[in-house]
Amino acid sequence: MNIKELNDLFNEGRHYIDYTLNEYEFCRYFLSQAKPKTIKVIGGFTNINLFYSVQELTDIEVTNWDPGEVDSGSLIWGRMFDYYKKIFNFNGVYNWIPKTILNYSEIGSKPDLLWIDLNSDTPPFASQIEDWPEH
Repeated sequence: MNIKELNDLFNEGRHYIDYTLNEYEFCRYFLSQAKPKTIKVIGGFTNINLFYSVQELTDIEVTNWDPGEVDSGSLIWGRMFDYYKKIFNFNGVYNWIPKTILNYSEIGSKPDLLWIDLNSDTPPFASQIEDWPEH
């Protein structure tokens, strides 16, 4: 999917827009150059930014910790992630853990890329994470 098609998707009015189109394209370019194999995401809501950004990557493993929308239920969220994996041709393993992370150590082994995707107005606040990594 290219940036025009992403914009068309957003214009449908059914998808949450996290970033500007330039920011989506920057993330995609950055990840296509960095080529991480393991990505761990804290937050992210729909993760449409992640799915758009990893289109060129293969055999990746993504683990996402996000409590989700409590009222929507995990079945709806699972279907949403499946839809995004399909339309962005996701090639890898995606694990969603409906949990709030307050300690960096909770994510386990060090990933190739740690994506902190938290809004300042919704918990968990980045400032609440108690044990950030050194680098």
